[in-house]
Amino acid sequence: MKLMVKGFTWASLLAAVVLVAACATGPQDVTIQAQDGVDLSAAAVERIYPELTKPGTLFVVMGEGFGLTPAPVYIGDIEVTEFIDWSDEAIFFRTPRGVQDGDTVIVGNSVSDAGIVLAPSNSITVVWEVDFGAAQDLADQVYESYGLNEAPQFEPPFYIKGQWTKYGGTAVGTQSQTWDGGARISMANRAGTDVWFTETVFSPDAVETFGGRPMQFAFEDANTTSRRLSSFESDAALILKDYWAKNDAFTSIGSDPAVRIDTRDSGHSSRGNTIFVQFP
Repeated sequence: MKLMVKGFTWASLLAAVVLVAACATGPQDVTIQAQDGVDLSAAAVERIYPELTKPGTLFVVMGEGFGLTPAPVYIGDIEVTEFIDWSDEAIFFRTPRGVQDGDTVIVGNSVSDAGIVLAPSNSITVVWEVDFGAAQDLADQVYESYGLNEAPQFEPPFYIKGQWTKYGGTAVGTQSQTWDGGARISMANRAGTDVWFTETVFSPDAVETFGGRPMQFAFEDANTTSRRLSSFESDAALILKDYWAKNDAFTSIGSDPAVRIDTRDSGHSSRGNTIFVQFP
């Protein structure tokens, strides 16, 4: 996939507010329809994300052998036929209505080890959305200021990584197999664009553990050869992270961007109880 650099000026990018609020639903999905008769005999479900979910939020099935042609997927007895993104290793769709606690995910003959857990209705959904065409434009403009001889290139797929803020040596937030110090979450591509996004549902109990403090996050892409600035992420991802952190509301807590998982966050919308964070 070649990133398409959007036609906006560098001055307008600098003037943009990097962390913004949007409508609770965000941009509309472009869905891919499942096809009947697709061979999924090689499918192997390795992980589902998130186990905590609610109808209408993003759901991801990780594994291998899914092929490149979408086919029906099941959560319990509920059939999923519309997908946001599909690859041989990841399937993205929105959790359908009617699913039940403990329902497993079925792709072909492969069944997830874990079942889903329905989130309380007052849970907060956080949506991360990044235009990696704009992010590439950023890297193209500023790479020399980082001591690089050439602009680093983003390579899909892309991920969001949770970076837990620590106070007095204690990590803040409910850590899990999904959001812990070294975990990462796959992002889905909005078809026909350079925009990638992911969503996470935080239960009231998880929100309470933050004590009103923000959660830091970072990025990762598939570029493993251009890591001159950091061993934790590619040079392009570090530039994006650094720029975002310098322009969000939490510059005092560290070098990573952050979001406050709280209804008082400036990006929170009561409609859908959603926080939307976006670049640019």
